[in-house]
This record gives sequence, C-alpha cells and structure tokens, in this order.
Amino acid sequence: MNNYSGELKKHGFEGKIFLCYALEDLPEVQRIVYDLEKELGIWISLSSDVSKHESVCRAIENSTVFMLFISDALKNADNLKEFITRANNTNKNILPIVINKRRFSSIPSEFKLRVKPYDYNDRGDRMKVISQLRAVLGINVENGDEFGSLVYVESDMYANVYRNGEKLETLQMGKECKIRLGKGVHKLEFVAVGCSELRSRVS
Repeated sequence: MNNYSGELKKHGFEGKIFLCYALEDLPEVQRIVYDLEKELGIWISLSSDVSKHESVCRAIENSTVFMLFISDALKNADNLKEFITRANNTNKNILPIVINKRRFSSIPSEFKLRVKPYDYNDRGDRMKVISQLRAVLGINVENGDEFGSLVYVESDMYANVYRNGEKLETLQMGKECKIRLGKGVHKLEFVAVGCSELRSRVS
C-alpha cells in the first residue's frame, strides 16, 4: 500500500497530527520529520497500520493537523487521494509540503488545497511550517509553556482563523472550538470559508 500515517505521541499530543505521503518519498519525509522533532522538541511517529481503512479515516477525523507531503508519486496513489478528500470534507487544518520541487509538475485539482503548498527547502517556508505547528499544537518555546493559553471560540458561520497570515483553525458553525495561544497579545483574523470578503479582526 502506498501510504503511511504518523501520530504525535509525546506531551499528550497523541493523534493530533496525521502524516500522509507516498511510500517512495519516505527518505525525504524522514528528513523533514526529524528536523521538525528537533525544532519542536517532540517525537513524531512515521508509521502506523494503514491496512484498516476505517481506523485510518477515524485517525484523520480525530487529528488536529493533516500534514500532506506532495509529490508526483502522490498522484498515482488512490488511497491517498481518498484520505485527502476525507481531510477536506472534515475541514482539517491541511499543511501541504511539496517534496522534490524541481521534479514536481503540478498539484491535482481534486486535492482542493486551501493554502499554497510550502517548500521545506526554502528557509522562509520552513519557518512558516514550524511556526504554524507550534501555534496549532500549543507549543510555546519562548516562555517554556508548551501548552500556552486555551481560548474557546464559537462562530455563527464556517470560518478560518488566522494569526499573522498563518491559519490556526477552522471554525464549525455553532460549535465551540479550542485554540491554544502563548502568552502576550495576539491579533486574530476570522475569514468566512468560501467568501474571503467576510472577515473580522480580534485582538
């Protein structure tokens, strides 16, 4: 099977992150994951049992971040496409990273990515990926508080929450959502899904 998934299993984050990538991209994924482990101070599992379809779908639905490693090999893996569709349908925070950008042609339209994929070999993109994971997982390295502050938000519409241009979470209409923030002042922007003109800012 052309797929592996991974979970965060340290500091109470088990199941918070789902890794999705083609098997032939494993060496490059390992390099990126090991770097993230060092930067975030966590351990990320690279493999899990993907033979049980229902358990994989459940893991996606229960995750906080769906980390998608994009390559040409991904286009030929039907099971991966199904997992991406599942992540989109459940409004997961999809964090797309392009592997081997020089050899990559295009992103299939059915992936329906909401954000432009990051190139982890680019220093700016690498820092954005690390910053976004810290924010979404509540890892605050500046003051030593890895859990940060827990903020409860409820919206009357489907909306994405951004901080300094980085997506933190997707709000479901009428459902309470928890967002972890570090100490200090934060400026959040709420943008309606499907209508970017509807937005508001909160400090």
